[in-house]
Parts: sequence; structure tokens; C-alpha cells
Amino acid sequence: MTTKTYYGKLDCRSSNANTDSTINEEYYNLMNFLTYLSSSNLCTLISWHSGSAGAGTGAFSTKTYWDEGNPFGIGAHSVWRFNTSSTRNWEWYMYVQVVSGTNSFIQTHNLPVTHSFQSGISVANVYNTNGRCVLLQAAVCVSGSTSFNPWNGTISQGSSTAASPRWVSGSNDRNLYVLPRSNDINGVHVTQKASCHTFGRGTYSTSFNLSSRQHYFYDGDAIMCMHDRDVASAYDITYIGAFELRNELTSSGIGGGSYGFCMLSHANGVDIDTDTISAGLTYGLTDGTVSSFSPPFIGGGISVPIRDSISGSKSFIVNGLGTFPGSTYQPNTVNNKFEEFPIYIGGSEAPYFGLLGTLNTGLVRYMRDVQVHDTTVDFSRAVFGGSTTVGNLKISTPWTGSSPPGTSTSRTGSNYTWTTDYR
Repeated sequence: MTTKTYYGKLDCRSSNANTDSTINEEYYNLMNFLTYLSSSNLCTLISWHSGSAGAGTGAFSTKTYWDEGNPFGIGAHSVWRFNTSSTRNWEWYMYVQVVSGTNSFIQTHNLPVTHSFQSGISVANVYNTNGRCVLLQAAVCVSGSTSFNPWNGTISQGSSTAASPRWVSGSNDRNLYVLPRSNDINGVHVTQKASCHTFGRGTYSTSFNLSSRQHYFYDGDAIMCMHDRDVASAYDITYIGAFELRNELTSSGIGGGSYGFCMLSHANGVDIDTDTISAGLTYGLTDGTVSSFSPPFIGGGISVPIRDSISGSKSFIVNGLGTFPGSTYQPNTVNNKFEEFPIYIGGSEAPYFGLLGTLNTGLVRYMRDVQVHDTTVDFSRAVFGGSTTVGNLKISTPWTGSSPPGTSTSRTGSNYTWTTDYR
């Protein structure tokens, strides 16, 4: 692992009388963090819609929380380009949309739009009337080492609209990858490329999950969100962006570089006592559903152009380092430490299976037998988990400041930039 600069919007806590307000605050916090990144030229706002039903007007920089003078309205969305970095020679794009307010999922300016939803539950029932969340899509379009903007909707500062299909290559000699998985070859949403997943899990009712805590991280290549939707120290994780290919594949990634592209959404909440990122489960299904009726609700996909036959977005699995992250070996009594382990990622869609690389090791690692919100002595790493059960698998992330996570009462949280080598 080399020295990198990390960025965070840490410990944002929302608590309101209704879920609409809480989700609106989550979207605003994400927009604020992306704006913070854009000030360092890490990402660029391409297009956005201010939302309907009483949304304020004016420049993006003038937008506010719901209870201030110029909020985002129902169905507000934005499209962002994540610029190249010192280690990545290609750009990637992200679409995010707030779902708050009655019948908010289907807004004219967002169409077409669908959702990677729980099998057997209709999108109309869950997400039109009661659903509250922040929706997510991502795309990459490259030809050789040159990137292109694949957004097919209008480019507008305040009145952006989607199109069908949402994302296009613009040329036959360009490779287009769209996540989540069902938007690509052999997926049910390949025509319109309109399926989204969520940051975290969201909620199915206007009266549940009135509070949440959010932490946002960026390492120059991937953005990650830890989301506690009940402020119960039980976190969902969303990871989107580049991931590190194994050494023998470092010239076979997107743009001929050392990275693949990944979306991982793993929602636990307080509904199940489970690992934070479950090993061996399939992320990203071609039918655009999550895996089961019970948590964890997982989704996403990977894009790795290593062979012509597996170009396009595919399903994937994650795993750890054999038995060593298990409770028998943690803590390691040889060095008397609770150790951190890479999170391996591999193809899991016929006919191609196998290890491809790891989620960015400075950004996220496995840990076992540690408490949620634990930190290192110097506050350089923090622990998050899908449950508070000590024996369940947790993850560690970058951290900074002088306080552990879970202590702030501010909805704005705090923005940080710091440079370190998380060996």
C-alpha cells in the first residue's frame, strides 16, 4: 500500500420527526461531501435537477437543508464525474437521486428509473409511496485509455432530465460498463440501463428510521459510505469505484491499468445479526433483485475487461484470508494484535469464476472480535459493523480527528483531508 490522501465527511447524525426530512439531510450531506471533493478537482458536477414540489431555485452552491431557505425537492438528482487520479487513468460517473416524499420514486425528470428490489415485492408498492432512500448508479465508458461521458440525459444546472437508455457509449469502439449488474449484457435492464441500488438500505415507511448516522470516505479512486439507519451502531456499507487488481492482472484493468470497477451495497441494519460484508454471497444479479427476503440485502456488480468474454458488468463475491480472520486466530496471540485483512474480490458469474483482486486496502479491511466504533490509539483507523455482536466480522476504515465515531450530534458532521500510508 502506498501513501494516499484520504477525504472524509465524518459522523453526520440526523434525527427528525419524519423520514422524509432525514433522507433529505442524507442527500444534502452527500452533495456537500461531493462539493468538498470537487474543490480539490477530485470530481466534477456534470448535471443536476433541483427536484419538484416546492424545491428552491438558484445555483447548486446555494442549496440548503430541508428546513433552511433553498432545499432540494422531491426526486432531486445529480450526475458526477470522478476524475483521474495518480493511480487511475480513467474517469467514472455516478448518478444519485433522493427518494423522499409521497410518490417520490417516479418523477418525470428521472424517467426511466427502476430499482434493484427485494424479490417478490413490487417496486410500485415499496418505492412509490413508502420508500425513502438515496438511489445510486455508476458507469464507465472508455476506448483504450481515453474516457468518455456516457450520460445520455440532458446536461443542465438545475433542470437535468434522464433519457432512455440512461447511459450510452456513443461509439462502437468504446466499452461501456453500467452498474448495478442488471444494466449490462444479459441483464433484465440492459435496454434502458435504468436500474439503481441504494446508499445503505433506506426504509419502507415514513414513520420508521427517523434517525441515521452517516460517514463518507474517498481515497481518490472509490467512494464509501457507512450508514447506520437507526443510530443503533449497526451499519450498512456502500462501496463504489475502482478496486485493486491482483499483481498478475495490473496491466489488464480498465484503460490498461491496475484497477477494475465495483459497486458493493450491503445492508444489514438492525434486522439481522450478521457479518458486515458477508463472504461467499453473490453481489449483483442479472434479474435486478437482491438475494433474499431477509437481510442482508446486497447488490452491485463488477466490471473487469480482462478477457473479451467477460467484458461488461458481472456478478462477484468477496472473501477473506481463509481461517485467519476467524475468532480462533483473533486476536493474534503471537503479536498480541487484532489484525486487519484484505477483502478479496472475485468473479462469480458463469463461466468465469476466480480471484481478481481486493477492495482498496487502505479504504476497507476485515476485522474480527472488535467493537463497533473502536479506533486505534491515534484515531487513524475505526471499526464498523453490521451488528454489535463482538464475534461477528467487522470492517476497518480510515479515520481522523480526536474523537471516535458515534459521538457527534451534528447533522453536518465534519470534513477532513489527511495523507497517510495504511500499511
